[in-house]
Amino acid sequence: MKPGATLGLSHGFLYGHLKATGQSLRPDIDFIMMAPKGMGKSCRQLYLQGLTINGAGINSSVAVEQDTNGRALDYALGWAVATGSPVTFFTTMEKEVISDLTGERAFLLGGIWGAVEALYEKFSGPMGGIAAFLASAKGLTSTVSDLISKHGLLGFYRELDHNYKDAFRRGYVAAFAPAKKLIEEIYANVASWAEIREVVEATEALKGGPMSDIETSEMWQVGKTLYESHPLMNPELAYSAGVYIAGIMAQMQVLLEHGHCVSELFNESLDEAIRSLNPFMDKRGVGHMVNNCSPTARLGARKCGPRFKEALASAMISGVDPTEENAEFASFLGNPLHEDIAKCSAFRPPVKLIVD
Repeated sequence: MKPGATLGLSHGFLYGHLKATGQSLRPDIDFIMMAPKGMGKSCRQLYLQGLTINGAGINSSVAVEQDTNGRALDYALGWAVATGSPVTFFTTMEKEVISDLTGERAFLLGGIWGAVEALYEKFSGPMGGIAAFLASAKGLTSTVSDLISKHGLLGFYRELDHNYKDAFRRGYVAAFAPAKKLIEEIYANVASWAEIREVVEATEALKGGPMSDIETSEMWQVGKTLYESHPLMNPELAYSAGVYIAGIMAQMQVLLEHGHCVSELFNESLDEAIRSLNPFMDKRGVGHMVNNCSPTARLGARKCGPRFKEALASAMISGVDPTEENAEFASFLGNPLHEDIAKCSAFRPPVKLIVD
C-alpha cells in the first residue's frame, strides 16, 4: 500500500489476528473500521428497503486505529453513510472484535440455538413436537422478537398477561446464572486472542471438508412446516422468553463488566439479534441464520451452541433456590440497562427486515 493510503475493515477479525500473532501495520497508512451490526445479507436488504422506508438500514460502529492525515474518521463515517446506516456508534477495533466474536458465540447465534434445542426437549414430551417448536424456536424469533422490538426487555415482561409472568420469571432465573458463567468463559477465550487462533486453524481444516450440519435434531424436521406460523403467547412461550432474555441480559452484563460502552453491548447483544439475525431463523430455521454469516461466526456457533444446550437443559431440570431466585429477578427488574436500551432504541426507526 502507498503511504497515506487507507485500509478499511468491516469486521475486526484482521485486527484480532494481528494481535494474536504479534504483528502490526506500518504507521504510515490509515487503519479504520466501519462494522455493520449484522450479516451482509441484512445490510444489503435493509439498504434496499431504504428506497421506500425512511431510516431503513443497519446500525454500524466505526473505529480509527491509525490516522495519518486527520481525515480517517471522516472516511469511516462516510462509509457508514454510504451503506445506509441510520445510526453510527463509536468504538475501538479491539472492543469491536471482542464483543462481536463473543456475541456470535453467545446469544446472537450459538446461545439461541442451544437455548431453543434445550427448550424443545423440555416441552416436546408433555406437549408434542409441533407445540414444542412453536413455544421455542418459532415463538422466540417471531412473537417474542416482535414484542421485544416494540417494548424492550423489561417492557416485554410488563406487557405480559399476569398469568404468564410467573412462567417468564422461572425461565429467567433458571437461565441467567449458567448463561453468564458460559459467556464469561467465551469472553475470556476471545479476549486472550485464543479464539482467533482456533478459528484460523479450523478454517484451514475446512479445506478437507465442509462444516457440519447443525439442524440434525428432531425439532428442525418438525419445524419445516411451521415457519409461516406466528404463535400466540402461552405459559411455555413466556418461559422460553424468560430464558432468552436472561441470556441477552447475561451477555450485556458481561460486556459491561469488561468495559464495553452501552451502545456496543446494545448492538452486539440485542439490536443485531432482533433486527438482523432472528428474522433469518424465523423464516427458515437456525441453519439458515447461522450459515448466512461469516465463517468465523459459523464456526463459533457450532462450537458453543451445544455447550449452551447442555448448560441450559441442566439448569431447567435442577431448579433454583427460592432466595437466589428472588434476588436474581429483582436485579433484572431494577437493572439500569433498561433505561439505556430505551435510549438506544429511540435512535433507530422501527423497520423490520424483509427476508426473501
